[in-house]
Amino acid sequence: MGRFYHHIMVPLDTSTDSEHALPFALTVAELENASISLVHVAAPPDTGVAMATAGAEGYVTAAMNEDVLIDTERHVERRLVTIAGDIEQTSEIRVETIVLEDTEVGHALAEYAEKTSPELIVMTTHDRTRLERWLLGSVAEALVRRIPAPTLLVKAFEERVDLSTRASISHILVPIDGSELSLAILPHVRVMAGLSGARVTLFTVSEPAIIAAPVGIPGAISATVPSEADASAVLASRADELRGMGIPADAVVVTDPSPRRAILDYAAEHQVDLIAMSTHGRHGIAKLVAGSVATQVLHHTGIPVLMYRPDAGRQAPGAR
Repeated sequence: MGRFYHHIMVPLDTSTDSEHALPFALTVAELENASISLVHVAAPPDTGVAMATAGAEGYVTAAMNEDVLIDTERHVERRLVTIAGDIEQTSEIRVETIVLEDTEVGHALAEYAEKTSPELIVMTTHDRTRLERWLLGSVAEALVRRIPAPTLLVKAFEERVDLSTRASISHILVPIDGSELSLAILPHVRVMAGLSGARVTLFTVSEPAIIAAPVGIPGAISATVPSEADASAVLASRADELRGMGIPADAVVVTDPSPRRAILDYAAEHQVDLIAMSTHGRHGIAKLVAGSVATQVLHHTGIPVLMYRPDAGRQAPGAR
């Protein structure tokens, strides 16, 4: 298998929470011999916007004078260099450190990604407070909306990150509704599974059938009965393709009125390490479509989520 992820971007802030993205980035980087960019965004002196304090999207406002900002930037630069040095001591991964200045963190990260074209972005995300939920719709939104590369979102935990450890990816769950949009994640799933040796479960949620009302009955509601057989056939065909590539794969169709609940329940019960989903991303994570399943899953799971916005301007892995 050829290399697909040559450059991995990891946004970091001044907190240790953001470092929880590193084991996943390091895992892929070692398997792919990819380089990593550790990227931090600092606010210019006249904006009064402080450094991040709670995750890659946790930027808050504070009054800062120029001297404090310069001292903070130097501290950040030293910290990034220390992290890079720790990584290079225990691996052969090539690491660069980048400190950007901008009033808008999401804009700065997206602009950097557009210039450097990373094939994968790995970042920590939170859903602990109203502020962080709102900020999820700014920084992560800017990346998912503007960058035609998959973004791996990792929840932070209480434990301190050990840079000598690597993330385990042994089971990938791929929710699919049969649309071309949902299937667009599959090339990246093939790469992830091929690198890690993970098995893949292709997963479709079929809503309970609603019997169409007889024509002519006033007030009756008519609905199209979903075809579970069609969904099973699509998944079985895609699973066969994966198995033909040497990737262990199966297809699961469940009936549930709540796709989010079905996905989360299955992931919790079957030791899933990674959930991979496509998303529109046209207006950001918080404004995809009403009741976006991808958004709901992201907000309600502690399992890492690989989100990808299909884009005709970027070749999918395997298309080279």
